[in-house]
Amino acid sequence: LMEAAVGSLAGAGQVIFSSPKEMIMVQMQLSSSWRAPGPPTSGGTALTVIRNLGVGGLYKGAGATLLRDVPFAAIYFSCYSRVKAAMQGDRESLTILEQLVAGTACA
Repeated sequence: LMEAAVGSLAGAGQVIFSSPKEMIMVQMQLSSSWRAPGPPTSGGTALTVIRNLGVGGLYKGAGATLLRDVPFAAIYFSCYSRVKAAMQGDRESLTILEQLVAGTACA
């Protein structure tokens, strides 16, 4: 249960910090696709995107992303913890390869 709670917090934190970056990237890509090739113009800067959308606009779609990422992270953290413990047995730690296998199995 603790792993699921920590995973949920990690998923929510990831969305809070990555959503604005993703929105800026998408808006900049859209603005550059509608202009002629050449050097970037002021229409494609992050500040212009923030001016046009406002700070709240940077989080458009974040609700859907939260609904996707929070449950995934909760399930992933729980699964990884259990698989890792099962693989570890009485040993002190797992090798990096074993950790990779445990993580891949849960993804």
